[in-house]
Amino acid sequence: MLCQKCNKVQATYQQLDLENGKWVQHHVCEQCALGTDAAPPPAKTIGVIGKLLIEASEVARPSPEGEMTCPGCGLDHASFRRQRRLGCGRCYETFHDDLLQIFRRVQEHVNHRGKVPGRPAASAPAPLELERLRANLQRAIEEERFEEAALYRDKMRRLTEESDRS
Repeated sequence: MLCQKCNKVQATYQQLDLENGKWVQHHVCEQCALGTDAAPPPAKTIGVIGKLLIEASEVARPSPEGEMTCPGCGLDHASFRRQRRLGCGRCYETFHDDLLQIFRRVQEHVNHRGKVPGRPAASAPAPLELERLRANLQRAIEEERFEEAALYRDKMRRLTEESDRS
C-alpha cells in the first residue's frame, strides 16, 4: 500500500489522527510519519538529540492555568485528555497518575499478568506463582483456614529455598 499522504513510497506506519472529532486511520511512509519530506541532515539530528538531552533534565511543572505540562513535548493535561494520545516518552512520567487510573478502568491490573517466557528447570520461581500463593495464603488466613494457610506458607518457602540453592 502506498503512503496516503505523498502517494510515492510504500506505507510502513499506521497513524491515527483526530479529524472533526473522529479518529481516522492513515497508512503513511516514514518521512510523512515524521512530518518531513526528506530525512533530516545529520547536523540537525545531533541538534535535536542535544535538545532532548537538555529537556530530559527538566522536570514537569504546572502550567500557568495549574495543569501539568510535559517538559519533553509541551503537551498539557487538557490536550492529553482530549486527544487520548501522548506526545513523547516523558509524558508517561508527567501523566503517570492519570495513566494508572485509565489502565485500571480498562484492565484488571496495571502490571503485566500475561504469559511468562519458558524458563530452564533450575530457575527462580515464577513471580506470578509466588504472588498467587501469597494471595491464597492471605485469603486462607482471613477465612481462618489455618491448616490450608500453613500449606501455602510451606510451598512458598520450598519454592524460594529451591531457587536459592540453584
